Amino acid sequence: MRTFLLLALTALAVSCELLSGFENTEIPPYEVEVALPIVNSTVAIGELLEGFESVADAIAMDSSGILHFKYQGDLITRSGEEIFNRIGTSLPPIIPLLSDNLTLPLILPAGAILEKVDLKAGNFSFYVENPNRDPVQVRLTLPDLRRQDKAFVIEFSLPGYSGTGPRPSTTNSAAPASLAGYRVLPVNQAIRLQYQALSPKGERLQLSPFVIQLTGLAFSYFEGYLGRLLYEGEKDSVKIDFFDTRYIQGNIQFAEPKVSFSFENSIGVPTLAIVNTFDIINVKGQRLAVQGPAVQSGIPFPFPGLNEVGQVKQKTFDFTKENSNIRELMASGPVAVVYDVDALTHPSGNNAERGFVTDKSFYRVSSTVDLPFVGQASGFEVDQDFSLELSDFASAKKVVLKLIADNDIPLDLDVQGYFINRNGQVADSLLPAPDRLVKGALVGANSLPLSKSSKITEALFEGERLKRILNAAQLRIKVVLSTDSNRGKDVKILSGQRLQLRLSARAVL
Repeated sequence: MRTFLLLALTALAVSCELLSGFENTEIPPYEVEVALPIVNSTVAIGELLEGFESVADAIAMDSSGILHFKYQGDLITRSGEEIFNRIGTSLPPIIPLLSDNLTLPLILPAGAILEKVDLKAGNFSFYVENPNRDPVQVRLTLPDLRRQDKAFVIEFSLPGYSGTGPRPSTTNSAAPASLAGYRVLPVNQAIRLQYQALSPKGERLQLSPFVIQLTGLAFSYFEGYLGRLLYEGEKDSVKIDFFDTRYIQGNIQFAEPKVSFSFENSIGVPTLAIVNTFDIINVKGQRLAVQGPAVQSGIPFPFPGLNEVGQVKQKTFDFTKENSNIRELMASGPVAVVYDVDALTHPSGNNAERGFVTDKSFYRVSSTVDLPFVGQASGFEVDQDFSLELSDFASAKKVVLKLIADNDIPLDLDVQGYFINRNGQVADSLLPAPDRLVKGALVGANSLPLSKSSKITEALFEGERLKRILNAAQLRIKVVLSTDSNRGKDVKILSGQRLQLRLSARAVL
């Protein structure tokens, strides 16, 4: 609908150029009537919009030629690394080996169940002392940590303890063992840590203290149940700037408005978009809530299966008049859509579900507001100020402005203008009363124009009326847009629909 406004104001701006064009007209010292052709121009809506940078980026045209305003905003972006960070930070930084056969339970966030995880980085370090008089040969094994089907193993030796002074000890903290390339395959959600400390006679001895440390863990693949985890989004908004004018009042009803959430997801986990906030802010500053079943129940993400690792699944969910109150809200003069959406993994809480995440996995959600130029308008009023310099018209006796308009566009344009002096006061009006610059073209059953509409408009300035406007600094144009000529019908605005303007002036000097 911003197109309607731009179209009307463009026509009236040409009229203002007509007035300023008289500044350079040579006025002879005797009375004469001069007719000046000014403009004979035809403009299509699509061509017109190309000249307005403020809205050009939002304009799109579908396959049938219908124009759309489309506004897009980012919503949520999350990567697999964020999920991995929650897993990594749940592991204890230091693990004491209190026996030579220790089972370490994996207590993961939100009840996650780990079946396998691949490490792309990480360090394994240990510190151990020998309290025994016999020297020992030590073999430390993590049987559930495997690479190329071989378990993780570290071997070293320690001398015996004399009974006095510091106990013999060793550590690899200066050069920790790398965990890159290993796969963790826990048994019953636990990892086994085993060691053998054998004396020269083959006796098994205990070492104490014996501690290990895992640092710098980075994962490339996780498979299992990731848990019911909530990933919070950030409140964001999409600005709708076709109302970027001095909006006053009126009503525009878009027949098929749509707000879409588009999902891209390569994380193989059932996930639900939780809608915390979804509001329309209108030109009056009112905040109106979008209502519909999906707002209450959430929107399921698409996601790849276990046999689709690396694939990106896509889905778009549309809020339309069929499943929400979006049409009513978009008739209130929207200037922004505000939303706050979270993502909940494994929303059912069923820990029998199995999924995966990789270090390259991600999900993205974007929002789009789509306003097709199909609908109805009534009493939609806007205004715009134009600068004027009319002092050189002091010697003219009268001036008549004539505008002939031929309109293919199914939109009525009612116009009134006010000359504003340098004190900010209204000096006079452009027309004796608001006038219909041109009727909208009549539409058929398919909402498309049947034929063009034509109108001639004249404005006369003479005597006191002409004097009153000579010191005007601005012309304030008020335009009321409507589909009155097609009352009760939705009209379609196509890129190729045209308005032809023929402007002339007749001045008596």
